[in-house]
Amino acid sequence: DLLAGNNVTVGQAITTSEGAVKIVATSGSITTDTDAPISATKDVTLTAKKDIATSDDISTQEGNIALTAQTGAITQGGEISTNSTVDSDIDTGAFPSGNITLSAATNLSQNANISASKGDVSLIATGAIDSDTEAYVSGDITMAVGTSTSVSGDGDISYKAGRDLVIDTLATPDAVSLTAENGAITVQPLAVL
Repeated sequence: DLLAGNNVTVGQAITTSEGAVKIVATSGSITTDTDAPISATKDVTLTAKKDIATSDDISTQEGNIALTAQTGAITQGGEISTNSTVDSDIDTGAFPSGNITLSAATNLSQNANISASKGDVSLIATGAIDSDTEAYVSGDITMAVGTSTSVSGDGDISYKAGRDLVIDTLATPDAVSLTAENGAITVQPLAVL
C-alpha cells in the first residue's frame, strides 16, 4: 500500500505476484508516468481526493480495478484490463472479481481501451452544479476516437454521466447501459456497438 497526504506520482513499474496494489492520495492527486505500468494478481485500487491521470497500463489477474477521484477528474491514458475466470454469484449475479470501476466527481476521459474477461465495467462522472445557474458545469464522460470497452466473457457495461456522454466501441454478450442525465449521448463516427 502507498498512502500519501498530498500528491502521488508513480514513476516506475509496480508488479505484485501474489497480492493487491492500493494507492491513496488523501488530499491530492495521483499520476502514473508513461513507463509505470501497474500489474497485480488481486485488487488494484487508486483513490485520490482530487484528480487521477494514468499514462500506462493497469491490469490484474483475479482482482478488481477501481479508480476513484473524489472531487476531481479521471484521465485514463493507459489500457485497463482484468483477466478473471470466476463466474458471477448464482443468486446475486455479482462478480467477486474481474470488475472495473472508474468514478469521477467531475469529468472522465477515456483515452485507451478497457477490457475484462469476466466482470462488470462501470464508468461514472457525477458532475457538479453551478449554485447560481443550477446548471451542470461538469459530469462529462468522453471516449476518445478509436477506443473500446469490452467484456469477452460475461459482464455488463455501464456508462453514467451527469452531463454529456460520448462513446465509441462497446462490446459485451450481456447488457449495455448508457445514461446522460442532463445532457446528450453522442456516438463517435466509426464506433461499433
